Amino acid sequence: MEGNGLYTTGELFTAALMGLAVTAAFVIITEYYTSTKYKPVQSIAKASLSGHGTNIIQGLAMSMKATALPLLTIVIGILVTYDAGRTLRHRGRRDVHAFNGGHRRRDRCVRTYHRQRRRNRRDG
Repeated sequence: MEGNGLYTTGELFTAALMGLAVTAAFVIITEYYTSTKYKPVQSIAKASLSGHGTNIIQGLAMSMKATALPLLTIVIGILVTYDAGRTLRHRGRRDVHAFNGGHRRRDRCVRTYHRQRRRNRRDG
């Protein structure tokens, strides 16, 4: 997969798709908690009939409930995007290692690098 060095194209595409899914979920959640067709607004309207105090209490109760779903949506979006990115990155690394001769070649290069650094320190 081509990328800019920091992120692969697949990771950016997955993040964009999750952003669209989270946005769609927010639209649905907002519609539910603000439309007169659904129970939250109807319960606040019903509480308004008995006075100001019950209206305030019911409004606060609904506002606390209304924050749970967006929070869960954001958390799930972050976790899914992170997991998808990790999976894509791992798959990409496996392909790179196979192309470069696998882990053995990389480990051999790292050992050679450290051995050369020790020699240079010792020799001055």
